[in-house]
Amino acid sequence: MRVKNGKRIGRAGLCVLLSFLALTACSPQKKGEERGKEKESTEKSTEKSTEAPSGAAAGEKKEEGAEKGEGSKKEEQPAELLSALAEISKVNYEKKENTSSLNDENAVLKSAGPIAVYLPKEGYHITDNPEEIRAYVTVSDERRYANVTLRTEEGSSSFVRNYKDRFHSLEDIHFDWEDSEDLQEKLIDLDGTKWLRVSYKKISRSKDGDSSKDAENDFVIFQSFLQNRLVELCFEHMLTADQYKGFTGEPFTEEGMEEIVKSVHTVPVKVPDAVRLDSLSIVDKKAVKADKNPGYTERMEKIKLDPDVDQKKWKLKDHPDIVSLLDGYLSDLKKVDPKSLEDVSSFSGGVVTLSHKEKDKEVSMKIPEIYNSGKTGPLYHFHRNTIDYNPEYGIEVSVSAGREPERKNFAFNFVTGHFIREEEAGVQVVGDRGFLVLLQLDESTLPAYTMLRKKAITYADGVIVNVDFSIPEAELSPLNETELEILKSISIQEKSDAKKN
Repeated sequence: MRVKNGKRIGRAGLCVLLSFLALTACSPQKKGEERGKEKESTEKSTEKSTEAPSGAAAGEKKEEGAEKGEGSKKEEQPAELLSALAEISKVNYEKKENTSSLNDENAVLKSAGPIAVYLPKEGYHITDNPEEIRAYVTVSDERRYANVTLRTEEGSSSFVRNYKDRFHSLEDIHFDWEDSEDLQEKLIDLDGTKWLRVSYKKISRSKDGDSSKDAENDFVIFQSFLQNRLVELCFEHMLTADQYKGFTGEPFTEEGMEEIVKSVHTVPVKVPDAVRLDSLSIVDKKAVKADKNPGYTERMEKIKLDPDVDQKKWKLKDHPDIVSLLDGYLSDLKKVDPKSLEDVSSFSGGVVTLSHKEKDKEVSMKIPEIYNSGKTGPLYHFHRNTIDYNPEYGIEVSVSAGREPERKNFAFNFVTGHFIREEEAGVQVVGDRGFLVLLQLDESTLPAYTMLRKKAITYADGVIVNVDFSIPEAELSPLNETELEILKSISIQEKSDAKKN
């Protein structure tokens, strides 16, 4: 998923809104799942017009409608709520200190990249899942159905970086929840940091219409923007379930919630050397197989960037270098017509094989054990390193079946934007398969670091596999030895049960 204002496609337009809807519901979705859904949404947009993804956020569309005289939810909302949205949309703190009473003695420090929070030890159970930052309220060591979750979103999209898009996206989200009641929003200042405080009740209606079976969840959400990242602390109370278990009384106090929020602070990030793929000694160099080009024209070239272009007006046809590269790969792909791929990698150990089944195909790939944050899988996932579990870099894999080698199924990968400082793209043969390769230096993660992103896309018999390698780096560099062997390990086969039928 990359694109709009400079990086991930799923972070553009409505995709951003979909991601944020999941965010504001305090969903514990894995990042890879979020990206997958966003990517599918963007692909559908691209299929409608291969000139470019729409790039128009829901708020932008709404604004256009308002200009034409159509109804706008803005006119129906209290002025103080709109004022709160407008003010929080303008903030971005480059640095924040911990101003709470929580510290290493009475709390546990958890971090998501450059954003950290203290979760209290007393009265809370911190989850064992390292891919989420969440703690449950406890009474006599028994968990209540109440939890606090930290979520962050790096500044890859206009939703995080652009004031107008922030405002309209927040407005659409907060004023358009279904089955929610008692929505209240206000801007608060906690020790010099402004936060948007949102509270509401979410009612899950019983399918049989029996209101006594309805489930109610209470939410209190604090949102702000630090280091070009959306930061959210969500306090969720599953009221109906809590009462069913015999718990009464409010699980959170306003003072207790604010202490946790005030503990949010920025921290420096040092990438452990042990997670850098080019530092791993897991490739069996003596057994590495030479590449066998089945008919692809290899090329790598600099991509002309247009950082000042209005993303809504970005058109693929205005970029003949990308069109030529894309069409050349697709032409070769149709001639080669790969019906399957086999694992031709050479590892000496230190890897795990993960698989994904979709329709009548089974896709598998090897990844280093140190990136197996999902433990037993799945393959379709954002795989973090297992040392610091930084959610902003890793190995992301997505799979889509039932596709044809047509421009509309690949074009969305080539949208350039505001935060890409340097980009190269081309066709590269790895093992016995051809890849579309994109190398990008992405500045959307500043001021913490510049991100090096390497995307490799291959195809066989209706299946497209995208593999994204990301790591903080200051310079552009090609695929390294370990990354090449990972790509060689991709296998696309018919399902075993399909072969029997």
